[in-house]
Amino acid sequence: MTFNSYSLAGPDPRPVTVEEVRCLKKLVQVNTTENPTIVNIGAYIGVSTLAMLEERPGATIYSVDIEPCLDEMKNATRAGLDASRIIRMLGRSQDIGKEWNKPIDFMWIDGDHNYEAVVEDILTWAPWVVDGGVVAVHDCFDDEPPPHNPSGAGRAVRELMDSKDMIMKCDRIRAFKRTAYPGQEWVRDMLFDMASETTVGCIVELGAFHGRGSIILARGARAGSGATVYTVDDYTQKTGWYGEFYGPLDKDIFRANIRKADVVVTLIQNTFHKAAQQWTEPIGLLFWDAGVTNRFWTDWLDWSKHIVQGGYFVVKDTERGALGTWPHIEDVLEAGEFVRDSIRDGIIVLRKK
Repeated sequence: MTFNSYSLAGPDPRPVTVEEVRCLKKLVQVNTTENPTIVNIGAYIGVSTLAMLEERPGATIYSVDIEPCLDEMKNATRAGLDASRIIRMLGRSQDIGKEWNKPIDFMWIDGDHNYEAVVEDILTWAPWVVDGGVVAVHDCFDDEPPPHNPSGAGRAVRELMDSKDMIMKCDRIRAFKRTAYPGQEWVRDMLFDMASETTVGCIVELGAFHGRGSIILARGARAGSGATVYTVDDYTQKTGWYGEFYGPLDKDIFRANIRKADVVVTLIQNTFHKAAQQWTEPIGLLFWDAGVTNRFWTDWLDWSKHIVQGGYFVVKDTERGALGTWPHIEDVLEAGEFVRDSIRDGIIVLRKK
C-alpha cells in the first residue's frame, strides 16, 4: 500500500481529516508560481507538509514549530518526497515571523490555536503573502469550539480576514486569496489598462504600502509604452483609520514584493508634500491611494499641476462617509480644470482638460 499524506489523515483526534487533505491539495495549486514559497506553521507529523509537497514538488516549504517534530522529515522520506525541499524553523512562529523577509505564495496556519497566538500569526505573516497567494487557517469553528479542541482560530479569522476574499470553507479550513483590491478585481484591470495606455508623462502612485498597486501599474506600463513608474511613501510609523499600524516593516514587504514580481518601480521615500516640492517630471497618470483624507487637498494642490493635458488623476476611497474624499472631489470639479471620467465603488477617475 502506498504511503502518502492520506495515510496520516483521519477523523479526530488525527490532526487533519481526509477531506481536509483533499482541500489542502487544491488550495496549494491556486497560486500557479512554478516553484512556490510555502510557509507551514505547525509541523507535527507532517500531514500538511506531505499534502502540499505531493502537489507542488518544486516548492520550498518553511516548516515552523516549537518542537523538533522529527516525524515530519521521516514521513516525507517514507512517502518518496524530496525532504530537502523542507526547511525546518525551530521556535515560536510569531517570533520567527518578525524576522521573515521573503514573499510567500501559500501560507498554512495550524500552530498554536490560542486566539491571541492566531491573531499574531495572521498579523505577522499574512502581509508577506503575494497578490494571488493564499492564507489558509486550520481548526476554525463557526460556533463555539468543542471542549477537546478549544481553538480560537475561527474567532481570529472572523475578526481579521475579509470574507470577500474567502475562496474555500472545508471542514475546519478557512482559506483566503490575497488580492490588491478585495472584492474589486475590476480595479486591477482598470489600473493595468490605464498604465498600458500612458504614452505621455510618467506614472506616479501616492501611497506604496506593500506594493500591490505599484506592481499592477508597472506591469501595465511594461505592456504598453514603458512609462516610468514612481511610488511615494515615507514609511514612518503611523496609525490608520481603524487603528491599524503602518511603519518601516512595510517597506521591507514592499521591496520583497517588487523583487518577487520582477518589475521596475522607483520608490521615493518621502512625504507627499516634500516629494512634490522637488518634482519636475510631467505625469500622465497619478493614482492617489493614501487613505488619509485630511491631507488630500494639499496633495491635490501639490501634484495636480504636474499632470499633463489629457492625463488622469485616479482617487481611491471617495465613499467612506466623513472619512471619504468626496467633499474635496466636488471642489476639484468646481474649479473646472478636471472633468469626471468615471466613478465606481468609491474610485473616481478625473481627466485633465
